[in-house]
Amino acid sequence: MKKIFLSLWVLSGIFLFLGNVYANELININIANIEELDTLPGIGIAKAQAIVDYRELNGSFATIEDIMNVSGIGQVTYDNMKDLITVDTVVTEEVTVIQSEPSPVPVTNYVATEFSESELLGYEVHEVVINEFLSDAFDEQVEFVELYNNSQYVIDLTGWWIEEGSGKKSILGGSVMAQDFFVLEHPKGSLNNTGDIIKLFDPTGGLIDQVVYGSWDDGNINNNAPKADDPFAVARVYDGQDTDMDSIDFVITMEITKGIENIIYIESDEEEYTLSTSTKIYNSVITNTTTIKNNLENIGNKNSQRNIEDVNIIITEILPNPAGSDSTEMIELYNPTNEDFDLTGLRLDDEEGGSRPYKIPDNTFIKAGEYMVFGKWDTKIALNNTIDSARLLWLDDTVVDEIDYVSVVEGASFSRDEDDEWQWTTQITPGVKNTFSKPLVKIVSNTSGYKLIVNVSLSEIRTLEVGTQIKTKGIVSVMPNIFGTQYFYITDNIAGVQVYMYSKDFPEFEVGDEVEIVGEISMAYGETRVKIKAKKDIVVLDKAELVEQKIEINEITENYIGSYLQISGEITEKKSTYIYLDDGSEEIKVYFKKNANIDKSLFDVGDNMIIKGILGNSTSGVQLMPRFDMDIELIDVATSTDNLLNSQEIKKNNTEKYLTAIIIGLVLTLIGISLKSRAFFIKRFLKRFLVSIISFVKR
Repeated sequence: MKKIFLSLWVLSGIFLFLGNVYANELININIANIEELDTLPGIGIAKAQAIVDYRELNGSFATIEDIMNVSGIGQVTYDNMKDLITVDTVVTEEVTVIQSEPSPVPVTNYVATEFSESELLGYEVHEVVINEFLSDAFDEQVEFVELYNNSQYVIDLTGWWIEEGSGKKSILGGSVMAQDFFVLEHPKGSLNNTGDIIKLFDPTGGLIDQVVYGSWDDGNINNNAPKADDPFAVARVYDGQDTDMDSIDFVITMEITKGIENIIYIESDEEEYTLSTSTKIYNSVITNTTTIKNNLENIGNKNSQRNIEDVNIIITEILPNPAGSDSTEMIELYNPTNEDFDLTGLRLDDEEGGSRPYKIPDNTFIKAGEYMVFGKWDTKIALNNTIDSARLLWLDDTVVDEIDYVSVVEGASFSRDEDDEWQWTTQITPGVKNTFSKPLVKIVSNTSGYKLIVNVSLSEIRTLEVGTQIKTKGIVSVMPNIFGTQYFYITDNIAGVQVYMYSKDFPEFEVGDEVEIVGEISMAYGETRVKIKAKKDIVVLDKAELVEQKIEINEITENYIGSYLQISGEITEKKSTYIYLDDGSEEIKVYFKKNANIDKSLFDVGDNMIIKGILGNSTSGVQLMPRFDMDIELIDVATSTDNLLNSQEIKKNNTEKYLTAIIIGLVLTLIGISLKSRAFFIKRFLKRFLVSIISFVKR
């Protein structure tokens, strides 16, 4: 211990010495160049560039604390350098000399920090777009804004910034590859949960893109993107696609895809997550279409003066089976003429004998060369997901235009191309010109256009494409309302799968029942599931024996997701909603769902236990989920005495080792600081001290 105290005394002397030296060498963050800022602890080239960019946009720092407004500089970084920086205008003679002969800035991907107007690159609107954002962070997720580069070349983001509704700016740096993603975490000012505006600016100050969501009033609140509550995010339906209508371009998704292609899932796993009927999906606010009042006084019955030959309006796009809820179905009309047309009295309908026709409101004009969208939220027309028609009818029910369809592709629209040919496309474009994705191929279909139902075992489900219609059977391993109100799990004692029903209208069954399921393969949170529509899709066959699979943790892979497993091991970490269990081969997260009502007071760190449960997936990887207290069996409880003795023994054996490591670490840190400084005598001093201290500690 004497060695330790003496070593600490020596280090104290070093700190006092360095404090006196650096007191006269504070770096002025208002005038320092990149090389000087790079010498500060925790900064580096990237953050140094961000500091310079921030000064360019916002002016000088008023206080040293203001440096935390720079993206990437938080409390920890600030605490490490606050004694080394200043905002005073007085500059020491030494700094003045160095500034007169600056060292060249290292060649990097950053653009110059001082721009003349002719040097600044202006970018096209929507060349880079806001592609996804999370405003209501939860669990391991943080607030973020994702950008997408629509161009065919790399874009340097130095000097770009993102600004939210309060005016707080997050300075960007680095580059985004062509048709790739860039993610900003923890945007300055934070994103309001109820609504906000997010703006993207290029280095010239040009507004490249903006998104308004939730209740934020920018003068046209009906065009806002939806707001997403925990645990959902808001994302573009298709990466980079921008129609300038946020209510069309953005949807709520339960699949957070930060930095990768968007995957839109809007199904809900928990009752409290169920989207309300006021939630906007695709465009539930192109309500009553765009209506223009005719201010001219007409004499007589205007409709009686028109003929069907005058009508050139056509159907250009329909969405019969949108991803998730069918409430966002729509029919799009187009006016190919050079004159506005009054749709008064015309009607929309599906196949004859189907839904009740929808009469278009009086004085509804569709402008020349423009599109008009009629959604199910207004028309109440339910387009079938198998075979149906969309029709535009004249006053006497004569058909003006009609399109029949079969072989529906979920999440795709049926659209008319420039050659008047129809095809399915995932590029849904309500209210704008149609664009087309690569031709869609139906994986499982027969010649009549209806999907075939494939008989499969639970082990085969993960190998099939999303959208495949299947029939399978298994033993109920967990009931609805335990992990979530809308789903349960089945297993065949080899594999397992989640069974999901949006309406929650399940028939009567219980754990241990063998059931037959008919449904469609879908995906949520990276987990394969079988989606069913009605209670008739579940048939109880018989009683069966539910057997858990005993497995070592290091053998668990994604292939076991949905399976009923048993593991054993020691608790190495305990939190309010989960623990980590280690069996010597590997550790795994054991997550306690709220409705499982697990009594977590019955066990603690150090206890050995056997746990049964369902293997699920999460953003942090696979996790085991026990169903109730009976799934947990304690086999060896660590006593408080054992813990105390172990703790004392560890302290006795490791105190000097840890303190020695700390001392050496501090010395190396001081050396690092000295190497970045311009004080030659400090480096010489520390070099001599290093040899002495290391040899002293070894003795």
